[in-house]
Amino acid sequence: MQLDVTEVYQLVLHWLSHGPCRSAAEALLQDVTQQGLLPRHYDVHGGNAPQDYASLLRQHSRLPPDSLVQLLQQSLTRLQSSAVPGANGLNTLLAEGPLAALPALAAPQQPPRPLWLRNPTQHAALPLRQLLQQAGMCRANSCSNSASRLPLQLAAPKYCHHATFRGHGFPVFALLFDKEGKRVVTGADDALIKVWSLETGLLLVTSRGHTGEISDLSLSADGRLVASGATDTDVRVWSMQPETLGQTVAVLCGHTGPITLIAFHPKLPTALLSASADGTVRVWDAVDQHFAPLLLVPSEQFGSKLSAMFGSYTADAAAAAASGGPGQAAATGAQQDTVVAPAGATAGEDSRALLCCSWSPAGDCIVAGGQDCCMYLWHWDVSNSLKQPSVQQQQQQQQQHHHHQEQHRRLRWRLRRHTDPA
Repeated sequence: MQLDVTEVYQLVLHWLSHGPCRSAAEALLQDVTQQGLLPRHYDVHGGNAPQDYASLLRQHSRLPPDSLVQLLQQSLTRLQSSAVPGANGLNTLLAEGPLAALPALAAPQQPPRPLWLRNPTQHAALPLRQLLQQAGMCRANSCSNSASRLPLQLAAPKYCHHATFRGHGFPVFALLFDKEGKRVVTGADDALIKVWSLETGLLLVTSRGHTGEISDLSLSADGRLVASGATDTDVRVWSMQPETLGQTVAVLCGHTGPITLIAFHPKLPTALLSASADGTVRVWDAVDQHFAPLLLVPSEQFGSKLSAMFGSYTADAAAAAASGGPGQAAATGAQQDTVVAPAGATAGEDSRALLCCSWSPAGDCIVAGGQDCCMYLWHWDVSNSLKQPSVQQQQQQQQQHHHHQEQHRRLRWRLRRHTDPA
């Protein structure tokens, strides 16, 4: 049933005429009389005629001066007794969101593109920064009052729907922001990589090459590259530079099972880590697809003195290879060392599948989690390996490398003698 607006004018006029704003009541009375906005008189025959304010006062002589305030107070009381969180003790009718008394204020506001979408810790208001801090998206020292805890029901309405990007034909399982927060990269089960502009909402480029579902994405430390892993066992590297956006930089082949997770080194922009269901972890040169990757294979002897020795040597060679130093040639040989050393390595079995991997914040350790309920840790001594060695140190490294190669050749020869049929 629709409300008679003329009665609202009468209530407002009645409240103003009995308060301190009597001059405003006189001005309002003149306007509503000229425009015929006061309630009309209806007779038994259905006719109606305008009434003056004096007639309305005689007709509603029992109407209290604060009748308008009483009606609003009843509305506030009903809201306070509701089950909405935070309604108890509410003393305003102008609240927004779930506590709003008016439907227009209850609907989420659609503001222009929020500044905190680019830099949440710099442009966001204090309540929103506190919420970002609780979510782990903001450092404690970036909020002026880090000790206070903001109720989620008060800060949640600050989040609102900004845009919807449509373009993938299958579910999206991987996405990330670029370094500047102006673009979003998405990967989906349609085997496509798409780059979107957050400022315009338009699709910038679609990258094709994978033949399986995209499982993970990773952005390089300098933001120039983005890598994608898929169920087709390949790792592909794409350019994020404006002039070559979405173009293929490298196709890294070698895994024999679906890629489960990939991660760029936190400091070296071309060192790329990948884990696969084939039970191996590989460290790639993201811009050189012809460079043999470092192969790390957990085994039943993992953690023993023998495997730890080989792992340390492999890590040094890998760091030198990632830095483009003289250890690059040794890294290729070290790939074989890592595979041969753990005698119980059985990559490819489902029970050995590695489901996730990650770098440490300093980039000196690699950790992987497997389907066998185990976690495997490799140490990568980047700090020592990135130092430029002297001529004497280079000669010592070469001698140690040749010594290790000779030991491994003898070990493989002995294994062949024991395994060859008589």
